[in-house]
Amino acid sequence: MNQRHILVADVADADERMRALFAGAQLRFTRTHDEALRELAEGACDLLVIGVHFDDSRMFELLRAVRAQQRFAGVRVLCVKSRRPGRISIPSRELEVAVRALGADGFFDLSDRADDESLRGKLRALL
Repeated sequence: MNQRHILVADVADADERMRALFAGAQLRFTRTHDEALRELAEGACDLLVIGVHFDDSRMFELLRAVRAQQRFAGVRVLCVKSRRPGRISIPSRELEVAVRALGADGFFDLSDRADDESLRGKLRALL
């Protein structure tokens, strides 16, 4: 995945896992909906990764905003779910159906503790 430009819109405690999964890629991290849209508008991005808990659970809102703007038509979007203690958990299958209906290119449940090498292979296929 070298030379890939990936924008990660997620909570800070997901950063370490994202760095491990996308080793070798150029990562930028964003924490708010508006900041994510600005980052997308300002620079090249091969993939936007949006976490379920991003900006107080605004994943769906950001996904809708990206898919509604023609200038972001070429941006691939991956939505992810990670384990967050104390949070209500929505079943992964329901999340996957919803994000795909909204135009996401993929969905991964990172909370299932799948090994990172297996996930990296799936991510390379997505890119």
